[in-house]
Amino acid sequence: MSSPNETIRAFSSKSRPFAVSSRNDLNLPTLRQFFDPSSPWVLVHEGSLMGYFDFVPRYLRVGPWTVFAPIFISIVIAKLIYWMPHQQSFHLNDDEILSTHPMEYSAFWIYNLMAFVWMKIVLFSTLRKRGPGVVLTYTVQSWIMLIIRHGLSALAPFLPNKHFLLWVNELLRFPALATASITFFYW
Repeated sequence: MSSPNETIRAFSSKSRPFAVSSRNDLNLPTLRQFFDPSSPWVLVHEGSLMGYFDFVPRYLRVGPWTVFAPIFISIVIAKLIYWMPHQQSFHLNDDEILSTHPMEYSAFWIYNLMAFVWMKIVLFSTLRKRGPGVVLTYTVQSWIMLIIRHGLSALAPFLPNKHFLLWVNELLRFPALATASITFFYW
């Protein structure tokens, strides 16, 4: 019988990064502890999931939240909800729509169509090789938002004015740009 430390070391190989036998092996906090601002904000001991994040300095991995972190996050979420565009804000009058989608068969339209097809192929091959769990990652969620945005931008010239998908396309503009920028500059 092996000790718990040997078990964790055995599972820390790059070939099976998340192969643990139970939730208790990771010592995950309870849901109440997770949202308690006075408790540490790490999910695993010392903020190192099986040694993968040991290269990050300890002070960036471990520590309680400041009092201002939940307040800041709440204010940002409230501002985003308050400033969320409404469907009516994209219309100038009954015949015109305020939209920036490319004209059909233009170079930008072809770019959106090709990016949509290529990104879907990459996503499906990733799902086939790695499984559906990759959809839970920030990077793949950002990728999916970009796929949707490119697809809707390619479809937009063929939709009637005031169509719901035109509003969704505009609604995704900022989140797609923000997540793609964060993924590009920080990953």
